[in-house]
Amino acid sequence: MDGIEEITTRDAIRDTTIRDAIKDAIFKEAIKEVIKKANIRDAITDARFRDARFRDATNDATKDSTKDSVTFHNPTCHNPTC
Repeated sequence: MDGIEEITTRDAIRDTTIRDAIKDAIFKEAIKEVIKKANIRDAITDARFRDARFRDATNDATKDSTKDSVTFHNPTCHNPTC
């Protein structure tokens, strides 16, 4: 190989290596973005799940409190709503 072909080959290899490095970097950033979005979606799902569990607990407590409530009737009153 003469000097010009050798330089051209080295440049081509270097250019290919740089392109590969750029592609790898872009791919890694894309993967990071996907993971970040997945983590955000998981966090939103967890928050919704916790919110739903809180609502369920509140509803259960409300049902339990109304079930346990006692209506006192005034025996001297002849109206059933007393």
